[in-house]
Amino acid sequence: MRRDKLRFKRRRSVIGLVLVGAAVSAASLVGVALGGDSEEDSAAQHFYSTLAENDGRAEPVQSIPAALSSRLSVLREEPRSPSTAIPAPVRAVGGDTRLARPAVTTSGGDTVFVVPASGGLCIASSLGRASGCFPTESILTGQAASSTICSPSLPTDLVEVAGVLPDGAYNVRAELSDGTSIEVAVTNNVYVIDMKRSGPLPTRIEWDSADGHHWTPSTVPPDAGSADCATPEDFAKAKAKAKAAASSR
Repeated sequence: MRRDKLRFKRRRSVIGLVLVGAAVSAASLVGVALGGDSEEDSAAQHFYSTLAENDGRAEPVQSIPAALSSRLSVLREEPRSPSTAIPAPVRAVGGDTRLARPAVTTSGGDTVFVVPASGGLCIASSLGRASGCFPTESILTGQAASSTICSPSLPTDLVEVAGVLPDGAYNVRAELSDGTSIEVAVTNNVYVIDMKRSGPLPTRIEWDSADGHHWTPSTVPPDAGSADCATPEDFAKAKAKAKAAASSR
């Protein structure tokens, strides 16, 4: 994947950023697309071409495709709609809360849901941290990871990596920027990792399955540790400025 353009400008506050492998994602404020030449990238481009059709909104899915439910045990559980609104980008690709399943609740109290969408699957969380949509091909091959920094709901000293792995994945680990690795817990096909930005950061997620060893990029930018995240005061000022601009129209 080409990631050479994903560089932060220093001395500039980053409001919110979610990066996803082989797909487009959006946090509440900023979304970034990654381009590449892999099959997963092509699948993602096809998946998100839906946004250019029908005024940028796909029809909500009516049922869970067998291709997903047969490989993701979480989708064979009883549905439970999130108590919070599904992010607009998830709704735009046909995500339907009636088909959502809670996957894991983090130590910080953030519940991550999987939400079937048109041609794929999205993740969304109760606190708005984890967010990302992926085509079916990416989900089934484990190429479904996203990273979040500088989100309003994420402490500014943390980076979060979240993703989806199909049934049968084991020995899941995150390789870190200092060459070490850590074990990654997977619950209901979903993993969430919170790491201090001041320390070594995940570079890729690795796992084993019946057909061999696999890995996917973590999507964490190499200079994420030096990003100047906006403070709560910055968010308040930005919100006030946007409100003033809207009222003056």
